Amino acid sequence: MRNCEMLDPQSTEAMVEELLAEVAPSGCERRRHARSTFLAPVTVVRVQDGRCHEMSCLSRDISSGGIGLLHNAPLEIGPAVVKVPRRNGDVMQLPCEVVWCHACGEGWYVAGAAFVFEEHAT
Repeated sequence: MRNCEMLDPQSTEAMVEELLAEVAPSGCERRRHARSTFLAPVTVVRVQDGRCHEMSCLSRDISSGGIGLLHNAPLEIGPAVVKVPRRNGDVMQLPCEVVWCHACGEGWYVAGAAFVFEEHAT
C-alpha cells in the first residue's frame, strides 16, 4: 500500500501547471481545457481490493483539467493516481479520475483521466 500513497506535498494544481509550462499550446481548441501534446511514459496506479495495480502507459496530451493516455489493456473507470517521472529524477503523483476508456486498434486503448483538485476554502 505504500506505493499508492501520495508522497509529494505539492498541490495537484501546482503540479499540473508545472507540466503545462513545459509544453506549448497545440493550437485552437473547442474543448473546455486547451490540450497540449505531452508524450511521456507514465504509470497509472489504482487500488482494488486493498491492493495496488500499476499499468504502464504513454501520455498523449495534457490540459489543466486532465491527461490523455495510450495503453495496451483496458483501464477501469474510477479513481487513480498518474505517476509522471520528472527530468530531475522525482516522480510527480497526480490524483485523477479515469472517466473513459476505448479500444483504438488491435490490442491498444486510449483513456481520459480528469485531475482531482483539492477543495479550496472560501
